[in-house]
Amino acid sequence: MTTEQVITLITLIAGLIGAIAALIPTLIKLFKALKEIFKNKNWQALKDIAKTAMKEVEEHYRSHPEMTSQQKLDMAVEIIIEGAKAIEIEVSEETIRDIIKYIEDTIKWANDMKKDS
Repeated sequence: MTTEQVITLITLIAGLIGAIAALIPTLIKLFKALKEIFKNKNWQALKDIAKTAMKEVEEHYRSHPEMTSQQKLDMAVEIIIEGAKAIEIEVSEETIRDIIKYIEDTIKWANDMKKDS
């Protein structure tokens, strides 16, 4: 192999390594974007389950008016977790906190709407 061929080979290898190094951040961004898309899809499904759970809890509450707000919330979260398992969505502690916040925000919004009408 001549010196010129060695230099060409080294240049080619260096360029390839540079291209791979430049590609890694792009792949990381792509992975994060795909993860966020999947998470958002799951979040929408969880919100739909939460709406159904809140309706079920309110129906149950009509025949059990002694239930506290905390018991109603616990029941709704339990229904949501079971619904998530049924459609194979993993529910973390963070997701449960987000679900509880979503339920509380929804209840606050509904109560505010009742006040305004």
